[in-house]
Order: sequence, then structure tokens, then C-alpha cells
Amino acid sequence: MVWGKQLREWIIPLFADKRPEKILFRVDAGCVPGLSFGHLARCLVLAGLFYDLFHSEHVFLMKEYDDGLRHARAAGQNVCVMPSGLDTDQEREFVLQMIGQFCPDWHIVDVPYADTDVSYFPKVQETGCKILFIDDARFLDPGADVLLNSSVLAQKRTIKLHGDRTSYLLGPEFFIFDGSGALTSKKPGAKREVLVTFGGSDPTGLTVKVVKALLTEEWPGTHFTVVLGPGFQQLEKIEKMMQGREDDFKALHNPATLIHLFAESFLTICAGGRTMYELYHLHKDFFPIATAVHESEAVAEFVRQGFVSHGLEEWHRQLFVTTLQEILA
Repeated sequence: MVWGKQLREWIIPLFADKRPEKILFRVDAGCVPGLSFGHLARCLVLAGLFYDLFHSEHVFLMKEYDDGLRHARAAGQNVCVMPSGLDTDQEREFVLQMIGQFCPDWHIVDVPYADTDVSYFPKVQETGCKILFIDDARFLDPGADVLLNSSVLAQKRTIKLHGDRTSYLLGPEFFIFDGSGALTSKKPGAKREVLVTFGGSDPTGLTVKVVKALLTEEWPGTHFTVVLGPGFQQLEKIEKMMQGREDDFKALHNPATLIHLFAESFLTICAGGRTMYELYHLHKDFFPIATAVHESEAVAEFVRQGFVSHGLEEWHRQLFVTTLQEILA
């Protein structure tokens, strides 16, 4: 399988009928279980591309999670805040009201919730606005104009219910990723560089578990850089844990980009979500650990298809240590 079609190869044809002038993104980010920052990162990549291609105007409609709002605004996006306590009916009316006010050409929905309301899609489409629905692990077909799911499981798990009116973009070849910022060869040094990253906020607390496990062992010839995302809330705890091991461990908080870190790493320890796909796309070595049930399936499929040699479908301290020792050996 060849991954990583250039985004322009399949994005531009989606807009062949009408050049988009206004795009409303519905996306969330924050230190919330099952959420983190990957969905926002994907939408920011798309927004940058759309602006370059079409000079389109964007609004990011986001729930009131401060870390996520701050990150979107720092990226230069126009953010409309949705109160986080709305019920399904209220949220639907809020979105429809925003559609009526902004009058977008396209509505892009990228939220991970199992109970995501898609009942309002026909009303949006009646206005002439098209819908791009982005999924990862639910394998839904809500009747959008375009359904995009870049999961390694998407082809076999998605049941196409609306083939007469939906364009399906299924599989890792439709992975949305900005690989610019030129990959360089890893810098030669006395120690191998191992990167540890579990997303923008790591709501499952895997960073602390991994660092604690690493600190109980000696890792000759290896240096660990632990990346803490913009929503990570235990920075002081991580730094305190590393005291006395500064020659071998470093905490890095909210770097502007991870591309150069991926480039220079010997190995990256990551979750089984977006970062896993990015690293495979970049042909880098990585050791994924699932943080949720849907990630367990993806990690297992990566190992089954030989995309990665080792992966954990759930956290197990001793198995993590022995597997990492095997990889580094």
C-alpha cells in the first residue's frame, strides 16, 4: 500500500463544481477524555491548504474548552465559541443558526463523539452548502457529500449507505498531514534520541506512566525527549520525576512543530492515533501504545500488516519495558 497522496491530488477535485468562499469547521480540542488535539490539528492543515488554494474565509465553531480555543486562535483562526453545556437539540440549533448567519459553501465536521448529531445535515444541504464529514473510528455514513476516514480499518469496516450521493475517501492514502518543514537526517550524536509523545493533552495519563516506567530502568546510549502538548496539565509532575536524570531525560512543552523532532529521532513512542499515522507516512520507526479501544484495533492492524514491528494494544508496564529493550537492542 502506498500512503500519503499529495493533499492537492484529491482535495482540488472535491471543489470542481464550485470554488469555496466560506467554510465552517465544526471541531473541538482540549484536555477531555477521547478528544485531545488531533482533530483540530487536522482541520488547521485543511484550513491552511484551502486558504492557499482558494483564499477562502473560515470560521471554527468549537465548544468552550479553553486549551483548544487558545490553540485555534494562536493559529490565526476565527473562532466562534459554543457553550459546552448544551444538550443535543440546543447544539443542533446553535450550529444551524451559525450556518444561517455565515452562509458557508462547505461545512466540515470533525468531532469524535459517539453520539455526534448528524440529523441536521439535510437542512444544511438544502441551503446549497455541502458537507465533508471526517471520521476515524465510528465508521459512520451520515449522508454527507464527502465522507473521509483515513483509518487503516476504514475500507473493511465502513458500510456505504449513500453511494448515490456520497463521495467516499477511505483508507490511509487520504490521511491529512502537512509534511512540509523538510525532513532532515537524524543528527549524529553520542546517544540515540527516543521521542515520547501522547498528543496535545494526554487525558488518559499515559505520559506519566511511561516516564515512570522508563525511570526505573537504565537505558545505555539513549536519550529521551518527552513532548508535552498544549493541553497537558501535569508539566510540573513530569519535570519533578526527571530530577537527577537530566543527562538522559528532557521535557519539551508545546513545541511549534514535531516534524523536526520526528526527523531526528531514532524511535518515537506514541499513542495509536494520528501521530502513529504521521510517523508511518514519514517512514519513521515508532512504538505505538493504544489509549482507547479504537486505537487498540488500529495498533493490532498495523502490527498484523507489518507496518510496525511492535505495538501494545493496551498499557502493560512490564511488557512495555521488555518490548522497548528488545527494540533498542
